[in-house]
Amino acid sequence: MTLVLAVALVGSGAWLYGELRDRELIDRYCRYGSVSAAQLETCREHVRADEIRERGTVAARYARDEIDTCGSRAGRFCEGQRVGTRSSPSNESGIFSDDSGVFADP
Repeated sequence: MTLVLAVALVGSGAWLYGELRDRELIDRYCRYGSVSAAQLETCREHVRADEIRERGTVAARYARDEIDTCGSRAGRFCEGQRVGTRSSPSNESGIFSDDSGVFADP
């Protein structure tokens, strides 16, 4: 009985840790490109962590800690060091989505 309880506690702890990591990944991803609080919340509600892990976008790379700067097209919620300006040329085509040119893979 004690072994079963210990396994259950370890399993639930691992699940909780994974859930928290997924939420952090989604939060960083959505913060990178969102320009309004409404867009940020909508992103958090609709994006899945496994999608972010598969994407090669600037926002996905930022969420995975592969880059730590906010590019010139990053939204106002991005918390990294800012580089460039909104008017400067950028190779960050598609930060987020295929529709808006903010989420698409380069």
